[in-house]
Amino acid sequence: MRDRLFLFDRVTQDALDLTQREQQKGFWPNDQLEPRGPGFCWRATGDDPWIVTPCLQRRIRRVVVDLRVRAEGLPVDALTGQVFWKGPADETFTEPCSARFRLVNDGQRRAYEVDLAAVPGLPDEVQWLRLDLADAPCEIDLCGLRFEG
Repeated sequence: MRDRLFLFDRVTQDALDLTQREQQKGFWPNDQLEPRGPGFCWRATGDDPWIVTPCLQRRIRRVVVDLRVRAEGLPVDALTGQVFWKGPADETFTEPCSARFRLVNDGQRRAYEVDLAAVPGLPDEVQWLRLDLADAPCEIDLCGLRFEG
C-alpha cells in the first residue's frame, strides 16, 4: 500500500543537526536558495528565501534556529527572519500564522529563539514549518533546529 501512496516521513527528533547530511532529508528549499557548498549553505538570490521542514506532527511552542547570515553592504540589524506554521486543518502558510525574529548580519553563527506560543492561533499540533531565513540576498548557513513543546 505504501508504494501507491505518497506518505511523508515524520521527524521525531527534538533537535536536528543540519550539518549532518542524514538529518537534511525531507526539507524543501525554494528557488531563491542556490547551494554554495556542503551542508545547508546557500546564496539567497532574492528577498524571500525559504525552506519547508519535513512533516512534524507535534506540539511546538518554540523553535530555536541555528543560523549564520551575511549580506555584504547591509547594516548589522538590517535582516529579519520569519517562521510560519501549518496545523492539520491548514492548506497554506499565511501571515497570521507566523512569528518574525531579528537577524544579526555579521557572518557569525547564532541561535535564534522564536516563540510561536506568543502568536494567537497556534494549534496544538504543528504539521509543517516554513523558515523564511532572511529578507534580502545574502549568504545563509542553516546549521540546526530545535523544537520545544
